[in-house]
Amino acid sequence: MVQREIWHYSKVAVLTSLLPITIISNIAQADTALNSSAGGYKIVVKLGDSIGNIDFGNTFIKVPNPCKTKQISQAYTRAGAGENLVAPFTSPSTSTTKSYSGLVEIVVSGTGYSYGTTVNDVFFGVKTGKVLDPQYYQLNLGWNGAPLEAYLGEPRNIANFIKFVDGMGLAALPAYNNKHSYHFVMEVPKNAGRLSFGVADGDFADNGGQYNIKVYPVKSNLPASCI
Repeated sequence: MVQREIWHYSKVAVLTSLLPITIISNIAQADTALNSSAGGYKIVVKLGDSIGNIDFGNTFIKVPNPCKTKQISQAYTRAGAGENLVAPFTSPSTSTTKSYSGLVEIVVSGTGYSYGTTVNDVFFGVKTGKVLDPQYYQLNLGWNGAPLEAYLGEPRNIANFIKFVDGMGLAALPAYNNKHSYHFVMEVPKNAGRLSFGVADGDFADNGGQYNIKVYPVKSNLPASCI
């Protein structure tokens, strides 16, 4: 049996704006689609609904589950101009010029050495593709009232703040990328202010390399049930 749900048109529009939809013309097709919808699809049935000159009649709409989207461009919308910064491995902290709160989109690349001469990127050792140390040698995050400094370690690892990874969807840690570029959305404290970035380490004088970071404020397009 097809599950019939009468949804307000605006809610359907929000969901279908995330991913393409397939219009289903009859109950038999709807039954088939429902039975094959392993990806969390829902069948939305509009029964005689009309908005202005749009008459939905008995139209079946197959709506992909928005929580399954894997693209930041579909799940989030940029809420303002971003900024670029360079965070050298020789300093514990490089700060943004703008202030941020809540959801923030990050595009970050770069490598360097902070563990002897072993090269690491944002999250992983370059040679092994694995985390070098759960405490150090990866990107750290700070904000107003919580500055970055030596020996902060795991509590400030940026992986702790990630909500969504481009190409993966809702996730906490990207997969290793041999191009050493990562794209994700993180959540910082409300009214965090200026954000700070730097490699997690204790002694910065013998380090080398840098992170290249793009920062954007964003708002979520995902239903609250996804989070």
